[in-house]
Amino acid sequence: MASKFTRSQGTRLFISTAVTDALTTPPIDDEDYIALGCTLNSYNRAGGQRTEIDVSTFCSEVMEKDFGLKDNGTATFSGNYFDGDEAQDLLREAEATGDRHEFRVIDARNREARFIGVVTQTSEESSVNGKWNATFTVAIVSPIVRAAYVP
Repeated sequence: MASKFTRSQGTRLFISTAVTDALTTPPIDDEDYIALGCTLNSYNRAGGQRTEIDVSTFCSEVMEKDFGLKDNGTATFSGNYFDGDEAQDLLREAEATGDRHEFRVIDARNREARFIGVVTQTSEESSVNGKWNATFTVAIVSPIVRAAYVP
């Protein structure tokens, strides 16, 4: 049996040019987004978790728990720092304002994940005999919609 996998080369990352509170309904116009992928080389989504609520009582024989709302976690975009890049400038502006934007991640198999996010942190780093790197952390504040990408 052959291994199943998806190549990361060819992944496309986008941020909406307009501030939004709701996911766009199809059909989606690619012109309403700025590509992030020409300076970035890493994407990582860490899923959140539900809040544990202790519902134990004096009658409980073991710890009893209920669970709160799901947290969709965070996404981190990393790559080459480039001041003046339209996409990175928009990410830095979004962090300063706290505005919500729609993010799109399209893999090499044309599978798309879309979500609304708030840029909560930006960082830059450099070292001797190296290059400048940038990292952007985005809190996911909507459900994640997964679908086939249709250009």
